[in-house]
Amino acid sequence: MPELIAQTNSESALAVSSLTISNHFQEMVQVANWLTEFGTTYQLSNQVLFKLDLVLNEALPNIISYAYLDDNPHQIYLQLQNTENKVWLEIADDGLAFDPLQKIPNTMITTLEDASPTGRGILLIKSFTAEQNYQYLNGLNILRVSIPKA
Repeated sequence: MPELIAQTNSESALAVSSLTISNHFQEMVQVANWLTEFGTTYQLSNQVLFKLDLVLNEALPNIISYAYLDDNPHQIYLQLQNTENKVWLEIADDGLAFDPLQKIPNTMITTLEDASPTGRGILLIKSFTAEQNYQYLNGLNILRVSIPKA
């Protein structure tokens, strides 16, 4: 598994947990169990867990559905880092290079006819996290977000 947690954190990690999944939707159960265990072990608030769950449930299905041009198995790497004031989440995949943070956000929807059920995941990720960073490094898309504990 690649080393994902950036060394630029000014906070010391209290704990780091990693999980590698394949690019199949049934892996989402394993992700949910991993997140629950991490949250219980480190006594994360329901609000922090909700935000982490939201980010994972918006990002991972998009990676599984759209990142790969073939039907071959691929690995998706996940890491959680618990620090004193925030939780960092990193998601890395070897799919097509795609910076979700550069996607132009949807304009404000003013009528029901203008509303679309898709394309809101990136906006949700941005609104539920304090910091977002994307880089393409060594053939991997790496999305890194933080969620404050307070």
